[in-house]
Amino acid sequence: MAYWTAGRPSTQSHVRLWKWDAERSETANFWNTDNAGVSALAAGDFDGDGHDDLALGECREIADENIDDPCGPEPLAKGGGVHVHYGSPTGGSFGTRAQTLHQDTAGVPGVAEDGDRFGAALAVADVDRDGRDDLIAGAPGEAIGSGAGAGAAWLLRGGAKGLLDAEGTASSVAWNQDTAGVPGVAEAGDAFGAAVATGDYDGDRVPDVTVGSPGENASLGAVWLLPKGSANGSAAFSPRTLGLPDLTTAHKYGKPLASR
Repeated sequence: MAYWTAGRPSTQSHVRLWKWDAERSETANFWNTDNAGVSALAAGDFDGDGHDDLALGECREIADENIDDPCGPEPLAKGGGVHVHYGSPTGGSFGTRAQTLHQDTAGVPGVAEDGDRFGAALAVADVDRDGRDDLIAGAPGEAIGSGAGAGAAWLLRGGAKGLLDAEGTASSVAWNQDTAGVPGVAEAGDAFGAAVATGDYDGDRVPDVTVGSPGENASLGAVWLLPKGSANGSAAFSPRTLGLPDLTTAHKYGKPLASR
């Protein structure tokens, strides 16, 4: 559960984890982080140890500068980031081990800049089928060339140590509308990556990735399908290609997406 405290800038957002307490026959709060400035949450087993981990998206970019650092050091906050708290295979406290990823992390394409909103949308799937979950992260504020807010999305691969290896390096790939094989052209305000989702859309038992771009074509909006998490064979769908009505209005198609 995540929520915001309205009108209190020093305590902006909170994340709470709960589990069932059989002895008391009630839910019990077992882990918290406050003031995290979190816009998205996603759970998965990123290190393949059989214990769930929790990713906090767009961490700290919108948090107060005078608070503690639940999402990592302040210098990591300027363009958003993803902070991951790991489950414990030894029975220790949840979240004791943590990692932070952003566009200045080794192995993550791009450069962290104010307003990128890295991690504003998150989705999870074992895209490469190696037994460890991967994380898809959107950054709808990312500038592509001179196109402010054109947006981008990343596939951050899970590994033995999680989303970062022992040296603190990620294994990832980034997509935007100027990526080879991805239809379209990256333009200012497209907000590609404002929503991301995963699912086996063609029934081949390999997860596919979808990315929403609600600002595309003057906010008519569109969605991109990246089969098996690759630009190869990718396709775009919009109200126009689907024959939807009222094509002169701002549908913002692709603003919400759901994983399946």
